[in-house]
Amino acid sequence: MSDNNTEFKQWYEIEDEKYSLLYEKGSPTTKFKPYPIGAPMRLVHEFSYSNNLKVCDLGCGRASLSNYFKEHYVGVDCAKYIIDLNKKRLKGDFYHTSLCNLSCLKNYDFDVSICADVMEHIPEAYVEEVLREISKVKSNVYAFGISTRKSVFLDNDGGNLHLTVWDHEQWLATLRNYFNVVRAEFLPSLLMVEVKSKHE
Repeated sequence: MSDNNTEFKQWYEIEDEKYSLLYEKGSPTTKFKPYPIGAPMRLVHEFSYSNNLKVCDLGCGRASLSNYFKEHYVGVDCAKYIIDLNKKRLKGDFYHTSLCNLSCLKNYDFDVSICADVMEHIPEAYVEEVLREISKVKSNVYAFGISTRKSVFLDNDGGNLHLTVWDHEQWLATLRNYFNVVRAEFLPSLLMVEVKSKHE
């Protein structure tokens, strides 16, 4: 899907504004302290990724993984505020883009692409498009951490931030449309899975 699609572009602009505000001002759930980081390092530890790998962080937020993958780190996020902030304070390459358009990554070749606490924030209508686009990123493996419950933290209007709430099996079945599953961990309210693209 192109960012030129009118319906998608409208949604993307709303998400950009919403998450930029959350990163800048915080969530009412946290009494407006900065929006919390998810658990991307949990994936890194679960799948034993060494810190010298070339890594793409898909939906990077505050780019906490850049502190671990110091040498070869690339982060993308829909929130312009956080990407601009990351560029000022962190090492690595950062791109403000949607996960439906990852053409900015076409010249990269990664050891691992990590997508932690992101897919549940994509509306059901765009989940397949996002997975299709991620599968085209040149990467030896991909690691997903996907929540299977409603969000603990809320947007500034008190709304649920998880737009797609599926169980483990539905997520796994959808991932298999674009990836070959290498290993999966089923935890309460969390699916951790390592996959390889079917484009190989």
